[in-house]
Amino acid sequence: MFHPYVPRRNAALIIDFWEPSWTAFGALVLGITAIGGILTHVRVKDSFKQTFPIVLIGILSFVLFFIRLSDLSDFPGFN
Repeated sequence: MFHPYVPRRNAALIIDFWEPSWTAFGALVLGITAIGGILTHVRVKDSFKQTFPIVLIGILSFVLFFIRLSDLSDFPGFN
């Protein structure tokens, strides 16, 4: 069973090729998902080696979000 936000997140990452404002939105959603993944790994007491990939994805997604933050003003519904 799929999580309800998975298709939307994937769609945002595909749409950003044509609409740059979706890059910031997709990165933000992915970053929030990464925070949940990190908390889950910490809760089950996984090693840092097992937790590192989601930490890296979270860092990269938030960096991308802050780089593209100015494009978010063109996001549909913000005008």
